[in-house]
Amino acid sequence: MISYSDDSENTEIEVRIEIRFMHRMDLQTVGQIEELCFSDPWLPEVIAWSIARQEASGLVATIEQNVVGYAIYKLDGGQNDAHIWLQRLAVHPRMRRCGIGEMLLDAVEDRLTIVRRRLVLPVRESNLDAQLFLKTQLVECREIREDYFADGETAYMFELSYEPEDFR
Repeated sequence: MISYSDDSENTEIEVRIEIRFMHRMDLQTVGQIEELCFSDPWLPEVIAWSIARQEASGLVATIEQNVVGYAIYKLDGGQNDAHIWLQRLAVHPRMRRCGIGEMLLDAVEDRLTIVRRRLVLPVRESNLDAQLFLKTQLVECREIREDYFADGETAYMFELSYEPEDFR
């Protein structure tokens, strides 16, 4: 449950947020949120292809069966460098600061294991909101990669890591 303040009425209401795996029927809404949230939005076809791969998956946050946020991630790396690559994490702009992004990040983090102990997320240098959000979630910027994105923008590589004993 979260409390949501509806700006038009200045009232607070409690709503139930559910996190579930993304389905094909979610792609249109996910695409719309993608357009609102990213300067380099993925096409719905790219989103569909991304979650259809064996090593990838998508999660959505819903309120009364309406998608309000999502995460797309893939299992990456080899035997000595297995990690989860969080490719996209977005919440509809009107639903931000309600805990939905935290819930999605926690759901992806729950997929970490003793073998796959790192969560990696590249963030555009210009995306200050995402950088600040990740810092509040104790996700650290571990590396800066120049010219990382196709348009030449720098990426801040955020990472959350655990030690084997953290899984006991």
